[in-house]
Amino acid sequence: MLKYVLAANVFMTAARDYYSFDFGNTFWNFLLENAKKGVLCSIDKVLEDIERGNDKLKEWAKNEFKNFFYATNNNEVLSHCKEIVNHVQKNQNYLDKAIVDFLREDNSDAFVIAFAKSMNIIVVTNESYNPQAKRKVLIPVVCKDFRIETINIFGMLKNLNFKC
Repeated sequence: MLKYVLAANVFMTAARDYYSFDFGNTFWNFLLENAKKGVLCSIDKVLEDIERGNDKLKEWAKNEFKNFFYATNNNEVLSHCKEIVNHVQKNQNYLDKAIVDFLREDNSDAFVIAFAKSMNIIVVTNESYNPQAKRKVLIPVVCKDFRIETINIFGMLKNLNFKC
């Protein structure tokens, strides 16, 4: 039944911009309700990204959503992650800095993609598909290379019939 895994940028952009905790509780409750139903989740590495901040998102993630950040330390996810990292390193389209940024220990993107591949689910990201991107390794580009579907947060919300 699990259908979506949310990348770090989904949480962070929503909290900073269009679904601030000051007025966007309906959005955050909707994510929590759908996580409890087993429709969506995120991963431990995204929680680590969120915990680097000191804001309401960190509080919400630790107090409300904590059980829905799934572990990525299993053999299947780690094997896919290695495959993804090797693929990105060999891609001559990217600038060296883009590859270094993607491979940083505190970057959860490769793990999100690997988790989605292992679970055969959709990655939710705010990034757009742009195969000509050189300065950043984009989640949708890597996902397409591995035949993993992506969607943005608004597409997911529409699919799940979110109402404000």
